[in-house]
Amino acid sequence: MQLDLIKKELRKVIHLDDEMFQDFSKLFRTIRLEKGEFWIKNGRRSNYIGFVNGGILRQYVQQEGEEFIQNFFVTGDFMGLFSRPNKQRNESLRIQAIEVCELLVMPYERLQCLIGFSKNLEQFSNHWQTEKYTELDQMYVRLLAQTPEQRYRWLLSHKPEIINQVPQYYIAQYLGIKPETLSRIKKRG
Repeated sequence: MQLDLIKKELRKVIHLDDEMFQDFSKLFRTIRLEKGEFWIKNGRRSNYIGFVNGGILRQYVQQEGEEFIQNFFVTGDFMGLFSRPNKQRNESLRIQAIEVCELLVMPYERLQCLIGFSKNLEQFSNHWQTEKYTELDQMYVRLLAQTPEQRYRWLLSHKPEIINQVPQYYIAQYLGIKPETLSRIKKRG
């Protein structure tokens, strides 16, 4: 199990000495998802938080046969459902691998137990949840207030790996536009 990347990402937020990291890392297990395989399907709750150690996934909902992409998770991202395990689940939520992915996963309950013993992990958990809520809020504002071209430019500057590795029709869904509109925006340069 390769842990250098998760250690680096954790250390961006909290102080984590090598001994504490070794104890923490023992709680993770590695899973591999093939392209098209689901981490969460039909809203079934994953009782795990995950770290994308390699690959790209998409989080989307399906309503009346249409898909609406809410987020992409790329190498170096933490992911999971942000509501508490006992909250009502969204039956249409899915998280699916766009390419072969390696995830490091930990049971949500173990993280909650660790948070009680470590101020650093509590700080990390609060930071992660705040960051993810802020990302979703900012995307909502972009969808309401920006033009499709502005949304594309934002994605190009903030998440270039998505532009280069994700199929164009997924990018168009995420930006809330038709694939033809995305093609025209890209041609304008």
